[in-house]
Amino acid sequence: MNKPNRRKIITQKNWLDLQRKLDNLEWQLSFIRDNMQTRTKNYLRFDECVPPTSVCKDVVSMMDGMKTYTGFIGKLADYYGCAIMQAYVDINLDPKYNAVYYADRKTTYTKPTVSKSTILHEFFHHLVALHIVVCEKEDEEKKADVYARTFLVRAGEE
Repeated sequence: MNKPNRRKIITQKNWLDLQRKLDNLEWQLSFIRDNMQTRTKNYLRFDECVPPTSVCKDVVSMMDGMKTYTGFIGKLADYYGCAIMQAYVDINLDPKYNAVYYADRKTTYTKPTVSKSTILHEFFHHLVALHIVVCEKEDEEKKADVYARTFLVRAGEE
């Protein structure tokens, strides 16, 4: 017995749904490829993630002379070979936080006046989100503090 030939009629709505699914799959595939490259190229253990003294001193001196974060964040991103973290001042930030990092946006929002340590702490979260530094989720806050403190000690700040 031959089965009847049932062809699905593709309407414009079906076509748009299929296109949307294909776009989503392509995005997921590119995300997986990017993460695989990042993990194999830039993976660092926590104990080796703080830059050498010369880089720390350069970055801290840039922090002293700038009113915006872009210059020294760019220098750190160049050192690690990663995307630049976006940083914005948010006057409506929850009072209990000095700064907040959103991994999905690769962005940090800070109060108008924050310390160098706070910005370095948030940059550590950026490195973890990009899988450049790998650490356990429950240890991330403590390690971010240690990263910022070690960075500033190497630069001669503390």
